[in-house]
Amino acid sequence: MIRKIFVLTAAVLLSACAFCDLTRAADLTEKDVQRIVGEYIAAHGDELNMSLERYHTQRQLEDAAKRISAHTPTMGPDDAVVTFIEFSDFDCPFCARVQPTLDELQRRYKSRVKFAFKHLPLETLHPKAIEAAKASQAAQKQGKFWEFRKALFDRQEFSGEQLWLDVASELKLDIDKFNKDRKSAEVEREVMTDLQDANEVGARGTPFFLINGQSLSGAQPLEVFVAVVEDQLKKAEALGK
Repeated sequence: MIRKIFVLTAAVLLSACAFCDLTRAADLTEKDVQRIVGEYIAAHGDELNMSLERYHTQRQLEDAAKRISAHTPTMGPDDAVVTFIEFSDFDCPFCARVQPTLDELQRRYKSRVKFAFKHLPLETLHPKAIEAAKASQAAQKQGKFWEFRKALFDRQEFSGEQLWLDVASELKLDIDKFNKDRKSAEVEREVMTDLQDANEVGARGTPFFLINGQSLSGAQPLEVFVAVVEDQLKKAEALGK
């Protein structure tokens, strides 16, 4: 952090050289520069820390946006200042356990937070999880991902081909299209893209969450999620978002 402050301060001072006596500046020694920078940090430390915090928050927002692909199911405003990404496995009991908590978060923050779902099927533990992910992506193509997702978690003990077909029928999906899509190379690529994203952000188990780039693992209690979301909202407000 100190190094970042020093570099930022030096940049500020250099940018101000247009107003300096350049001949005098050329005569400054390294110790002179260190002294000037130190004095500036002492006088403007709070401002510099705020600038660094804003920079870090902006980078988090940009990184979160990169994780939202064209195929990613989302809920909430596109211009939300907080992006909440869930990496999940439809056959993971801990993922099912956290769903009521996520439902409450969506109710509380639906106008201020963008929620997104990324697939992280743990095939070695749950052999049917990849096919469940593909089925949900097929439902996404008919605008019914979130309803399909809820049904799969609610009836997790019945996971399998029959459940996926039953839910598709209950949601009045075009079954022929549903079956074609879930077996398509396109849907296969979508699930593989999510797995790659999970690997890049360090998600090794499920459920895993990124809230504007801040990671959380496991079926955490509601208050833990609320604290992180509120913190990110405050940081975004400080940026003027």
